[in-house]
Amino acid sequence: MKFKFLLIPLLFFTLSCERTIDFEIPDTGRQLTLNCFFQNGKYLRLDLTKSQYVLDSIKEFEGIVNADIVLYENNQFFQKLFENGYGGYQSTIILNENCNYRIEVLTENFPLLYAESSIPIKTKILNLSAKKVIGKYGNDVVEYVVGLKDDPKNENYYFIAVHQKIGYYKYDVELGKDVLKSYSTGQKHLYCDDPNIIQANEPKKGLLISDKFINREIYNIVFSTNYNFEIELDSTKIDLGAFIEFQLVSKDFIQYYKSLIKYQDFHDTYFMEPIPVYSNIENGFGIFAGCSSTYLNIKIE
Repeated sequence: MKFKFLLIPLLFFTLSCERTIDFEIPDTGRQLTLNCFFQNGKYLRLDLTKSQYVLDSIKEFEGIVNADIVLYENNQFFQKLFENGYGGYQSTIILNENCNYRIEVLTENFPLLYAESSIPIKTKILNLSAKKVIGKYGNDVVEYVVGLKDDPKNENYYFIAVHQKIGYYKYDVELGKDVLKSYSTGQKHLYCDDPNIIQANEPKKGLLISDKFINREIYNIVFSTNYNFEIELDSTKIDLGAFIEFQLVSKDFIQYYKSLIKYQDFHDTYFMEPIPVYSNIENGFGIFAGCSSTYLNIKIE
């Protein structure tokens, strides 16, 4: 009986340690959110939405319509963007490399939003190879080597993505015969043993590279991807190798990606301070970042 009486105070002590704490999360109001990645040789497209409170029940972001959005190139008026969807806007003039762009957004109930970024000059690709090899775990992988000429006078940042290229034949009425067409799949997961190269998964899969750790003008980037196909090849689909997207990106681009990766790694971890995602938007949230792109087709040996 003594043992039973000892358990009762112990149980009471344990339960009495529990306490519910109520706290309020401050609501600082809503702000405009602009997200835009732009590049040379293409139109500028952006999404304009309104931010949300963390406890809002509606999870979809509200698109902003009827906004006046003006784009400037090298401090000169370039174009007024037109609306092409619920919160979507775009230019009708192709963007140029080695230019600085500034965006200004004016809409009701919000202060003037603005941001700027540049499209750098393309980097020269010196060599490119892709071959099928056995990986360190005994699986089939494709090893890529990309040789580039890095400008040691400037701090440069690079992004590499790889797509699978698929071919198919389609009958051409004018030619009266089947003609080979092609398309590219989504980005593949890339792997690299270099500790200075960051693997990104969102919003695009690829590799982030800073030349901060490159101490030579000619540099070879070595990475790999699994040798598998996202679609099943048959008599109507042909393996045409790989399609490589090589980008020289702005500092805003790299800072946004690095902070987003850190946020995604820890945002579900309890008892940690909030991890902010980088933004270069004044009077709002989001990202406005430019890059110059080079697209390369390569057969796998």
